[in-house]
Amino acid sequence: MEPGGAMVGRARAWLEQVPIEDPIERRLAVTVQVLCFVAVTWGVLAIAVGAARDLLGEFLLPAAGIAFVFIPSLIAAVFLLRTGRYRAGLRLTLAGTCAPVVLLFTEGLNRGSSHILLIAVPLVMSALLLGPRAAWAVFATATAVLGVAALRDAGHLGGTGPLPRRPEPLGTLGFSLLTFFVLTLMLDRFGASLREALRRSLRRESERRASEERVRVVFATSPDAINLSRVEDGVYVEVNDGFTRLTGYTPQEAVGRTSGDLALWVDRPLRDALVERLARGDVVENVEAVFRRKDGSHVTALISSQVVTISGRRYLLSITRDITERKRGEEERAALQEQLRQAQKLEAIGRLAGGVAHDFNNILTSILASAELVKQELHAGHPARADAEQIHDDCRRAADLTRQLLAFARKQAVEPRVIRVEERAKSIEKMLRRVIGENIALETSYARDGWPVFVDPVQLDQVIMNLAVNARDAMPSGGHIRLTTENVRVREGTARQGQPPPDDYLLLTVADEGVGMPPQVLAHVFEPFYTTKGDRGTGLGLATCYGIVTQAGGTIQVDSTPGAGSRFRIYLPRAAAVVRSAGAEQPRDLYGSETVLVVEDDPGVRRLAVRSLSQLGYLVLDAGSAREAAEVAARQAGPIDCAVVDLSLPDGSGRDAVARALAGREGVPVLYVSGWGHAATEGETFLPKPYTPIDLARCVRTLLDGVRDPAAARSA
Repeated sequence: MEPGGAMVGRARAWLEQVPIEDPIERRLAVTVQVLCFVAVTWGVLAIAVGAARDLLGEFLLPAAGIAFVFIPSLIAAVFLLRTGRYRAGLRLTLAGTCAPVVLLFTEGLNRGSSHILLIAVPLVMSALLLGPRAAWAVFATATAVLGVAALRDAGHLGGTGPLPRRPEPLGTLGFSLLTFFVLTLMLDRFGASLREALRRSLRRESERRASEERVRVVFATSPDAINLSRVEDGVYVEVNDGFTRLTGYTPQEAVGRTSGDLALWVDRPLRDALVERLARGDVVENVEAVFRRKDGSHVTALISSQVVTISGRRYLLSITRDITERKRGEEERAALQEQLRQAQKLEAIGRLAGGVAHDFNNILTSILASAELVKQELHAGHPARADAEQIHDDCRRAADLTRQLLAFARKQAVEPRVIRVEERAKSIEKMLRRVIGENIALETSYARDGWPVFVDPVQLDQVIMNLAVNARDAMPSGGHIRLTTENVRVREGTARQGQPPPDDYLLLTVADEGVGMPPQVLAHVFEPFYTTKGDRGTGLGLATCYGIVTQAGGTIQVDSTPGAGSRFRIYLPRAAAVVRSAGAEQPRDLYGSETVLVVEDDPGVRRLAVRSLSQLGYLVLDAGSAREAAEVAARQAGPIDCAVVDLSLPDGSGRDAVARALAGREGVPVLYVSGWGHAATEGETFLPKPYTPIDLARCVRTLLDGVRDPAAARSA
């Protein structure tokens, strides 16, 4: 047999299967059904027991009539309620209740107080269920029936009724009416309170099904992972779809197992620490943790947990929110901010370095030109000639240092052209092997059809040389340096520092087997003047490489592990095509007789330029500013065949000076010079400082000879 609890549960479930949407009406319909079944059972048992024990006597026939009306009416009312006709069911319940009341009143005046109380039961039920109006309606009906019965019993209306009865005094009638009036009055006063209490109880219960339903909907549809586990052993008892999306485990796979069984926590000690906090009664809020998904991937999330009590049992409720994308965005923003900070720092130092290099180049130009002129005055065996040559060589070395500063500052004058990196690397292999020494092997692997790139070849040589020297210094006991090139396509760039944007690149890699670099060194590796070589390093090598590669539109990356070597990767954008140029033919004779205007703000450089060009036969006009150049040109009645102009002047740019000084003189070629390293624009000729008298003379002669060529003049 079924246990009693199971039978009650099934009966309750059957009673609740009514198609009524309003939760309060649905609960009232269930209650009315229960009371109808109780009333039917009570009526059947009362008649059966009374008949069996001969307790009803003459009242057996009226009782049978009552049952004939009362029981079918209540059963029909239950049918109406179960089919969703709530109002009709209540009205039929009222009718089924009023009918026996009328019959009981008409036949029960001479039955005594016990029969009167039996009559009151349906009245109480109707009042409780249907309200005070129904109670007063029953009372009014009963009063009318009792009045008619009393008049008949007194002989005023004639007849003796359906059964013989003796006349009753009006005192019994008054007692009956008083009894029912008091009952009705009490029900009128307290029935509303009872019904309201019932309605409040039903409303609270309804709001609690509704609340549970809302919780269930939130639990099921929440984008966050929600799980409920037992406190004592951590076994999952319920998980939602968000848990599946976060971890990859379905409810069927998770329920009945623990997070340890699923190996969800990457940092298990963190999980144990959180459990200890919860055991002390603390609430865990927004703790960042890393979880291992079913497929082995990791996800970063914020977890909040607390202990809750459900049906007298303690559970651990956890809500976990996936913040992997947000975390990645924060890391990318931090990387961008660090990149911006680094760029701002490099820009500030670059401006300083560029300014120093500009002034230094002016000084070097003066020294270099003076040394060159002294050498020309001394014969080969003169004792001072060696000193002049030493000065000349030292100036060249200093000029190399200023070029490094300008390359770092991205202000070095460049002459980029389309080249193939592997061809350039092959051309300096012999020199590289001499530089790195015999105890280090140079291994090369070049792309067979490497993509062309647009870069200054001299600067590219400088980058390869700097990286090779650094690799050599990282392997004092010898090892291998690998120099490779390959074509790569970057399809999806990120905001991480150093990552190139999507494009086609020629990848140049220089790798070594040296001591490597720790993370704290890698963070500063491209900063100027940062070195780990002590007094042996200037801290400009890698900063120069960074400036050259960036100036060429590329990206430089470094990977390094202490004890496992370093690898530098240089991404140079693919050029559209290889353009080969035969270049201008060098003049065989540097002498001339043309008029040259020299505009230079540095007195020493201007004096040496005038002297060197004058010695070659040129008529030289000189000026120290744009204003002075305009005045000198205005006083020159004859032609001006060529101009040598510094790009930076105290009262304007060199181009402004040319426009003012050579106004009205068409076709005059201009040679721009600068210690800042500014590159000339298209169609201009540029000579960086420091330069020698020979360099200056060669450029001037080339310009003048080009103008004498009609085709060159027309193209200009």
